[in-house]
Amino acid sequence: MDYQTAVLHKEMNQHLIGQPYKGSTIDEIIIFPTDQGAFKNFIDLYSKDEAADKCLQPFKHLDLQVAFVVNKRKYRQTGILFYTSLEKLKQEGFSVITIAT
Repeated sequence: MDYQTAVLHKEMNQHLIGQPYKGSTIDEIIIFPTDQGAFKNFIDLYSKDEAADKCLQPFKHLDLQVAFVVNKRKYRQTGILFYTSLEKLKQEGFSVITIAT
């Protein structure tokens, strides 16, 4: 999806932050590039800063995905980012708001 659509999805789903998810909590909504190489570069930046919006800036022109970060504390401890997609949360019965693109 393009940047503007991703931002709308992120804004419309802020109500899910803090919700329990699989024994943990949804801590953050991030936007990141779908391209594997760009995703790796995004994660490298995110690991140093954790400011997802700032880290996304070099990739705004690429195809993007919106994801929900789960258990961010575990990420800080292990360096492994646990996240799930809009679609997955919707399938699991969460009140995810999406727009047609």
